[in-house]
Amino acid sequence: MMEAWFKMNFASIRESQPDKPGWTSYVFEVTPASDMRIEITSFEEGKKSEGTLMLVSGVLLCKDLPLEQGYEIDSIDGPALTLQLVNKLLAFGAGKAPSELTGHLSVDLTEKTTPIHVSTTSAEGTYPVPWSLVGSIEAVSPNSVSFDLTHTGRIETHEEKVRYVGRWENRSKPPELPDSLPLVGWKTFFLGPMKRSDSRGTIIDYSSRASEESYATLGALREAVKKSRE
Repeated sequence: MMEAWFKMNFASIRESQPDKPGWTSYVFEVTPASDMRIEITSFEEGKKSEGTLMLVSGVLLCKDLPLEQGYEIDSIDGPALTLQLVNKLLAFGAGKAPSELTGHLSVDLTEKTTPIHVSTTSAEGTYPVPWSLVGSIEAVSPNSVSFDLTHTGRIETHEEKVRYVGRWENRSKPPELPDSLPLVGWKTFFLGPMKRSDSRGTIIDYSSRASEESYATLGALREAVKKSRE
């Protein structure tokens, strides 16, 4: 049942904390080849910012997003972990696969036995028990679910309450990221094990490295990645 919630190709998630004014929204599109585009909009301290990420053939592309040099991979770890968490919360809250949902479902649960673990290749986090979930889940169609869920959990020593509002979909016509998509204005980063040295010696991290080449289109990037792996 849990696996069914990860078989999505579109999701919109608005993330906020009830006691704070700011918010961040993500729109995820996932292609059959597992390439991904994420549109990110945030509102903090009265300022709105917008940007886009793509993960294509294992390469990170960023546009209009502030990035910390050497830590560019963090920009996609955050949204990826949020998507994983929301998918797992939907599974717990619904108690069934998305195709089995009908109508409106009220959610009010406290989980005392199963912690939630989320991870990427380079980041992870765990919400230990007990954690709670309140809100609602509604079947819009057999392949579309809307939700409004507030998750309360413990992060290290403090309690965190986050509200997630949005939509989960497994569209019959999946999103596409065509080869013809131009990459003007995009920054490109290769991901993988990277060596760095400090006072402790040489450390190997899964990290990001800025591309020394520029690519006119997604197709040109895909072809370059393919050749580098031959």
